[in-house]
Amino acid sequence: MQTSLKTDEHGRVNLGDLKDIVWIEAENSEKTLRDWWLPRDKHSPSPLLHLLAHEQARIPIMGTEQGNRPLNQLASLLETRAGVFVRDCKNNLTVKDSYLVLHDLEPGNYSLMTKPDKQITIIRVTKGRAEGSQLLGQNRILERKASFPLQIQDIKTDNDMVVVQLANAVPGTRVHMVMSRYVTTDLFSQLGTPFLRSPTVADLKRPQSQYLSGRKIGDEFRYIMERRKGPAYPGNMLTRPNLLLNPWSPRTTELSSDSAKEGEAYQTLAPQKQRWHDDAVADAMLYAKPSSEQSSSFDFLKDISPQVINLIPDANGVVKVPRKQLAQGQQLHVYAVNGTSSVYRQQALDERPEQPQDLRLQQNLNPATHFTEQKRSSILRQGESFTVADIRSTKLEVIDSVASAYRLFTALNDDPTLAEFNFIINWPEHSLAKKKELYKKYGSHELHLFLAKKIQNSFRPWSAPIWPTRKINSFLMTGCLSAP
Repeated sequence: MQTSLKTDEHGRVNLGDLKDIVWIEAENSEKTLRDWWLPRDKHSPSPLLHLLAHEQARIPIMGTEQGNRPLNQLASLLETRAGVFVRDCKNNLTVKDSYLVLHDLEPGNYSLMTKPDKQITIIRVTKGRAEGSQLLGQNRILERKASFPLQIQDIKTDNDMVVVQLANAVPGTRVHMVMSRYVTTDLFSQLGTPFLRSPTVADLKRPQSQYLSGRKIGDEFRYIMERRKGPAYPGNMLTRPNLLLNPWSPRTTELSSDSAKEGEAYQTLAPQKQRWHDDAVADAMLYAKPSSEQSSSFDFLKDISPQVINLIPDANGVVKVPRKQLAQGQQLHVYAVNGTSSVYRQQALDERPEQPQDLRLQQNLNPATHFTEQKRSSILRQGESFTVADIRSTKLEVIDSVASAYRLFTALNDDPTLAEFNFIINWPEHSLAKKKELYKKYGSHELHLFLAKKIQNSFRPWSAPIWPTRKINSFLMTGCLSAP
């Protein structure tokens, strides 16, 4: 269904309660499309889960998933054998404290799907004992990963404090809070999730019986063995007079031949290899789906989105932040993460007055006056000042050293000869032998004047002995030597 909606005096359209709505797309009169992905509570998925028989495990359920919906609308748990569903295990599922709790599972393989977000978790259960991170069973060894992931159970806000209650918070848990005014890019996808290698499983090699039966032998060997083992009857070897006793009418003789079949060799036992399952597909499920590539500009807002990061929960998993640190905005984003899992929740608060900033051109140009764009170079002596009329529309560069002046000239002119004179940038740092070598190669009136005026103290002691050896000394050379 398509319909046209009109905004109110504030540019808004009230859409009501957007239950089970994932994204919104709008088109204006100029046929410009834009879509918004509504923020949803998320947690890092657990594609694989390994347990011991009758052991409990928890999987977070987010947002409206746990509401008042019946259990069959939240998740389904099915036992699988050879990739085929064989039994419904809904009696082994319960909802408690924002978790989906699995309990009393018998050894086998199971498939758990949380229906609102369509995430599938493969569960392997074995009967045995735990040794460190390994679950040792009779038929396979399972690697155990964290089975109690992090969860944000509750967010409470008032005029003074923001209180966040966490579950399964370990010492390395950190909490980040951000307050925004409008729907922005998914914070969970931007911050990412801890990447962990999926747990592995090894099927153990079981000994096989070496007894084999069912070999087929050839017809000739079978005939000999049957005659050798067959019963013996008394009688003579003469042909019985069947033709005289029971004559038959002459008829055409038909002949056929049957070739003796070859025998078969004994079957060999196929070696049973120890299989390690590679769950690369399950690892790919850890990455969140990309959000919309479109972005919005919030330059008209006077205040930036406040954020409080790297908060450490207390011993009870509680994080408290003063409300004044998250004053601007009304959409609260809470992201908690540790070394094994991450979880994200968002909560809409009461709207607060918006404080925009004026982006219009306040100091405009007088249309009755002529203006031109100019480039000026001003020389300032010690103690002088320079005033810029409009710093917002002026590009300013200060050249206060030989290095900055050299960079300017090389940017304006890419003459390779000019590039060879880069030694003047750090001329005082060169050794005396290096200075004489450079001076003999690049000596000129310009270099004489530059060294005499800019580096007076270090120029005359070593250059004066060289100049009398020149055939002709100009007035510039004489002036440089006589300069104070």
